[in-house]
Amino acid sequence: MALYGSPIWVEALTAQLKSFLRRPQRVIVVRVIRGYRTVSWTAATLLTDDPPWELQAEVLVEAHRYCVTMRSRRESPDAEETRRIRKVDQGSGPGRVVPKMGGGLGVSNRWISDRGGHPPPPSPLG
Repeated sequence: MALYGSPIWVEALTAQLKSFLRRPQRVIVVRVIRGYRTVSWTAATLLTDDPPWELQAEVLVEAHRYCVTMRSRRESPDAEETRRIRKVDQGSGPGRVVPKMGGGLGVSNRWISDRGGHPPPPSPLG
C-alpha cells in the first residue's frame, strides 16, 4: 500500500518525506526481526532483506516507464523485460530488489551509502 502510485510521487520525495515513508517501514522491519526499538533502520531493513521503500518505488517507476513507452509505440510490453527491470538479485535473499544503477551495486550497498553508514557488524550467532 505504501508504494501505491509511486510513479507519480517518487520524484517529489524530499528528505523529510523519505523519513515519513521510513517510519512505518521501520516499525514493520523491527517487528519482523523481533528487535528492540533501538535497532537502526538500516540494520533492520538489511536483516529483513526489505530494501527501502523509496528504492523499491524507483524500481516500480522504471517498470512503469517501460510499459508506458512500449504502449506509446503501440507495442505490447514484453513480460520478460518487465521482469528484468524488476529483477530479484540472484545473490541475495528472496525479496532483494535491484534497481538499475550501473556498476552492479545491489540495493544493500545503495541504502548503506545513502545513509552514510557502514554495514552492521556480523551477528555473533553466525
